[in-house]
Amino acid sequence: MRVIFIVCSFFDRPLRSTLRPPRRWCRRGKQGAREVIGISSRTWLAVILAAELAGLSSSAANGSASSIAAPAADERLTVEVDPRMFQAEAHRGWVEEQARTVLDRRASDLEDGDGIVVDLAGMSRDYRVTIRVLRHGEPLAEQPETFECRGSTDELLALVEVGVEQAVDRLIEARTREQAERERQARERAERERTAQAELMRRNALATKPYRPAMLGLMGAVTAGLGGGLMVSGALVSAKGIEPSGNDLLSATDFRPPGYALLGVGAAVLTTGVVLLVTDVVRCKRDRVVCGERGPLLERMAGPRQSRGWVAR
Repeated sequence: MRVIFIVCSFFDRPLRSTLRPPRRWCRRGKQGAREVIGISSRTWLAVILAAELAGLSSSAANGSASSIAAPAADERLTVEVDPRMFQAEAHRGWVEEQARTVLDRRASDLEDGDGIVVDLAGMSRDYRVTIRVLRHGEPLAEQPETFECRGSTDELLALVEVGVEQAVDRLIEARTREQAERERQARERAERERTAQAELMRRNALATKPYRPAMLGLMGAVTAGLGGGLMVSGALVSAKGIEPSGNDLLSATDFRPPGYALLGVGAAVLTTGVVLLVTDVVRCKRDRVVCGERGPLLERMAGPRQSRGWVAR
């Protein structure tokens, strides 16, 4: 069929490189080839020359990559054609022109980094078209499915137009999802900042509250008071010294030993209470927020004992 097309060009048939070959040649097939046999020697010379050129083109195509991708000035579109297709370059031009028409019409829906790749393979009336959608140079997670065309080239171009339209719609959907995700992240970030600010203000307010003793501090205060009372009692008792009995048969009463004992016990109890109280005060100084969260003493004593422990509260 390639030879028939070049022979037609040799005889100045009205064929243009950017148009499809006449369908009458495609339909005639072998009958058209048989008609070439009876032509003149000049025609045979043209046929032989065309065959040589076709062989050189086929060898160059086999030594190159598996597809033909002509560099396009438009970075939004890339058309790849199987080099084994008949008139691969012509098909590439038709598909590229049709796809670029759609992209030009919907240029406002595209952004920098958006791209569409059209991969064409197969043969006449048995085309396979794969369209890939790129966002910022990376393929989307959901790509259009490969479709087949068993019709004419006009039907192929119509399907390519629909496929490119759908690809642009996918880009719009992807951009919408990205925008929604950015907005969601911004809302979450703002909410976290508001929560952190409110928590900081709450902690600052709690840190400025005066000291409220926990149960540990209350026990320390009570114990220290009890120890102080014992020491006072011991001092009073020991101050009596020795009292005579007033009876020669009875010995004098010495109040100093029990007074000293009361002083010793009172000092120990007082020391224990002071240690408990100081421990609670130091704990409150280390974490003023926890100390500020303490409610009134009577309310805490009447409330349920939580897992933190009643001593610490």
